[in-house]
Amino acid sequence: MDRAINPKDGLVYKIDEWLKLFSADQSGLCIVCGNKLEVRAESTVSTTTHFWHSVRGSNCPTIQANSTPYVNLLPSEEDEANALKVKSDFTQRFYEVFLKCDLLCAGLKFEEFKELVELANTKRIWYYRDLTLDFLPYIFLTLKKFSSRDSRFRDNSFYFVFEPNLKSYNELWIDKKIRKKIWKVESVTYSEKVNGVSKDKRKQVVTEYDIDSIYPSEPVWVTRSRTTIQKLINLK
Repeated sequence: MDRAINPKDGLVYKIDEWLKLFSADQSGLCIVCGNKLEVRAESTVSTTTHFWHSVRGSNCPTIQANSTPYVNLLPSEEDEANALKVKSDFTQRFYEVFLKCDLLCAGLKFEEFKELVELANTKRIWYYRDLTLDFLPYIFLTLKKFSSRDSRFRDNSFYFVFEPNLKSYNELWIDKKIRKKIWKVESVTYSEKVNGVSKDKRKQVVTEYDIDSIYPSEPVWVTRSRTTIQKLINLK
């Protein structure tokens, strides 16, 4: 991870700032799970100095082994009436949802977006009790990992997570203790000269976004595509 919270002042510092301002022995806190982070020096030519979860058994979703926490999530109680409303709202505003996903998910292709909608069908996302349209873009983004190979407008691979205490999607709007945030966990490759020779290095970059209800407007061609979307989610 490339940044951490300094528990002494509550501010977030990137690793290069941390090393200039504090001792490398000073521990920080993870911006996602809040657990202890320590500075780890370069271990190979391809890795760089970074923060890592030094406590064994951490459930932080920024750790690769915990990177698919929502694979088996299904609504424990389905709400058919609300699902119909959410599907109807989505049909009317699907392009706004697409654009919002694209803002966070650089280079999102419409085929990828269709895949997210199909995954939402499979995982019964529409049927969560009291779900509203505002949460859909963020839930969609947690349904798969995004590879740099899938879009020429995407330089790195990444995935999205909510905080590790989340056990069901509906806790986002039910549990006031759950932070209304989503994190993008990105594997970034860059070049750096080592002994005069350029070497590719990797680092993990974690970006935090607030969950909000701000949407862009739609162009005319989207209105004409609404019938296709209706068929895709089986809304008559």
